[in-house]
Amino acid sequence: MRHKVTTGRFTAALVLIGTAILASCGSKNAPTEPSSGPTVLITAPAGGAAVSGIGFYVTGSVSAADSVALIRMSAGGVPFDSATSAAGVLSLAFSFYVPAALFPDDENLLITIEGYDLDGDRASKSVTVSPSKRTFRFIGLGGDQERSPAWSPDGLRIAYSSEGNGGNRDIYTMAIDGADTLRLTTDTNDDVTPAYSADGQQIAFASARSGNWDIWTIPVMGGEATRITENGADDRGPAWSPGGSAIAFQSVRDGNWNIYTVPVAGGYASGNPTAVTAASSAESSAVWTGEGDRLVFTSNDNGSWDISSVTPPDVTISPVSFANDPTATEVDPHWSRLGDYLLISDNRNGNFDIWVVHPPSGTKQVLTSHVASDREPVWSRDGKKIAFASNRNGTWDIWIVE
Repeated sequence: MRHKVTTGRFTAALVLIGTAILASCGSKNAPTEPSSGPTVLITAPAGGAAVSGIGFYVTGSVSAADSVALIRMSAGGVPFDSATSAAGVLSLAFSFYVPAALFPDDENLLITIEGYDLDGDRASKSVTVSPSKRTFRFIGLGGDQERSPAWSPDGLRIAYSSEGNGGNRDIYTMAIDGADTLRLTTDTNDDVTPAYSADGQQIAFASARSGNWDIWTIPVMGGEATRITENGADDRGPAWSPGGSAIAFQSVRDGNWNIYTVPVAGGYASGNPTAVTAASSAESSAVWTGEGDRLVFTSNDNGSWDISSVTPPDVTISPVSFANDPTATEVDPHWSRLGDYLLISDNRNGNFDIWVVHPPSGTKQVLTSHVASDREPVWSRDGKKIAFASNRNGTWDIWIVE
């Protein structure tokens, strides 16, 4: 089970530990039992093991005679994840995702697990692993202007838009080796920006087939498309919520681009759209955070294109910490389902490159560095691959880094 790191949770855990220590010292004459402290066991990966250069899992357990209170995981000295338990749990298993993409390529990485018991005693164990050198592979068809990759939930296919039918854009899927291409839409108008549903059974997309841009869905193997939004203004950029109950999108229906959500069930709209931003600036390219409680998007609220967020029902827009450079343009946000890990496209080096950001700590790393433009990055659900669109071959194609 994944546990999101929050300062509040960690503080609460430390308060719990401190309370237990005070309770155990309630009387200076009371007899005390010596504590053996917690025990940390890392079962995988082994020291020196080769691991993914994008991300991998560290697993194991912490045990304590008087109950496990807190487990923390850090990589390269940066705390990334934690887990707490209720009183009385003598052994707690952990499985933490380690974001190797946040560190320089092809360098050893130190992983540390800390365990605390209710007495406040601490134990730790570390392991040094060898993330593999990140490799890039082209999986597109070439020459067809392929954009907007989206991973299937099982990580076996990628949906994308392409001009492969000779002019207008349609929605396709393909296996991650570039084979087994399946065309889903055949309308004479453009269909773009596909997004898989949480169960992998539907794909949402934006289409101009109704005379303006609206949000539609289609079964993953093709079939009849279903219109989700119906408005005279343009609706674009669908993003399915992690639980599958809503689709976020951008719309100009109120005079400028804002972010909306619409409830859905079984590929059909089950309610009316609701605005989640109400700014006079322009907001676009919304994605959900891993817990589904917040939306992250591109905004020019501060006068330049940056990455911002909103937590419905509050419509207040806030910049995402450490994601923005005042001298650059940041676009194409994509939030990992495995923690507070953000992908963006950033042109601070003169052209658009892919960056990885951990907003809670401020850790960031450039993932691609090419004279061409790299855009629209997306994590695979298992966190071991990142797909993106690039024009490094002269046309826009789909690439994978792993």
